[in-house]
Amino acid sequence: MRRVKIRLIISTLFLILGILIYFAFHFHYMERSNFTYTFIRNYVPDMCWVFSFFFVSVNFANKISNKPLLLNSVYIFAVATFFEFLQMFNIIKGTFDIVDIILYSISIVSAYFIEKKLRRKEYEKSI
Repeated sequence: MRRVKIRLIISTLFLILGILIYFAFHFHYMERSNFTYTFIRNYVPDMCWVFSFFFVSVNFANKISNKPLLLNSVYIFAVATFFEFLQMFNIIKGTFDIVDIILYSISIVSAYFIEKKLRRKEYEKSI
């Protein structure tokens, strides 16, 4: 149970962070024109939702079956990339950006290693 709670807390925190950044920048509470501002405004919320989705998915994957963590990572990347391609073909609102796909990869790899570390700590506590 503790395992599920930790992942849900991580997921919720990333989701809230992404929402706060989105609203702060898109409703002009913060306004500048430099690389850092542009990067945070355009990419960090997407990275946050991928992190959030990853940890929610890990919880559900563990309840449904004992899927390997790598398979879960590939699944999350496929879903995120699918949404980018839907934007490219104007099926959903948004702008296709290859940088988003690259940052999804970085986010998923980071989340993968965080999850591996969490699992290692949980395993060591159980021994």
